[in-house]
Amino acid sequence: MRKSSVLLSVVAVASAAVSVSLWMELRAERARNAELSARLDAAGEVRTVSVSEAPQVRKPAITPLPAVDPESDGAPGYSSQLTQEEEDLEAAERRHLRDPKYREAWREERRLARAWLREDLIKLVGFTPQQADKVIDLSIDGQLRGLERTDSSLAEDEAAEVAHQAKLREVLGADGVARLQAYYDSRPTRNQVNQLRNELTGVNVLRDDQVEPLIAALQAERAQMERELAAISDAADPNDISDATARKYAEIYAEQLQATHGRMHSSAAAILSRSQLETLDTMLRRERERNDAVQRMSRIQSTLDTPGDAATPPD
Repeated sequence: MRKSSVLLSVVAVASAAVSVSLWMELRAERARNAELSARLDAAGEVRTVSVSEAPQVRKPAITPLPAVDPESDGAPGYSSQLTQEEEDLEAAERRHLRDPKYREAWREERRLARAWLREDLIKLVGFTPQQADKVIDLSIDGQLRGLERTDSSLAEDEAAEVAHQAKLREVLGADGVARLQAYYDSRPTRNQVNQLRNELTGVNVLRDDQVEPLIAALQAERAQMERELAAISDAADPNDISDATARKYAEIYAEQLQATHGRMHSSAAAILSRSQLETLDTMLRRERERNDAVQRMSRIQSTLDTPGDAATPPD
């Protein structure tokens, strides 16, 4: 097993806050853009964790919290652990997709669900309408593969991804693929700025001319954290998945998050007013507090899952 896959599973066990999930999502997206599957759900699209992301050694102590899918509308995703009802819905959907008319209607619904993405690709990434349409169609093809090929091997999945990337390069060129990846990488930050925009009202409203500079500033800090975490992951012992190691990397993540938020504050100070910056600081503090709460949940749950320790959970 690859070192990064093992350690990502360890981090998922120890630190399942949204920000950890985002880190995992982005690394997985770079490795396998095509492995997105659609499930019928009241909230819309649901992401299925790929083979390389799934824990290979032991079941996580807690289910990772929702992550933001680069191709969703910003709504939370869902756990990779399906209920029987969800599995039945997927099986029914696969049967329906064998009908050509239903299949085309399904694809059209997926295109319409990505209308916002098409607009972003044209406005923000600089693609032509034809290029944007092709990117979306290739994404839908990937969803279909993920939904229909339930028993594919890792080698088959990787081969499908190589073919997907080749088609993207054919349509967009190397520069276009790089710009598309940069956009996908910025999606969590864009969602963060959208949340900030929703919280700022009246005289504090976030102006249009502040949005893109703020996204760029915050994304630079997020990318730095990702690089540092990736370096730690790559240097880790792939066979060490002990609880002590999980706690160690959870602590490292918390320290990285604190440092990243400090840099985000400094970078945003040149763009935001004092009151706007205070609102951003509040959002960042909530993210750290939620991470801390999940750490406590993880520690307590680990004792509850260990025979003989349930009566004395940690503080």
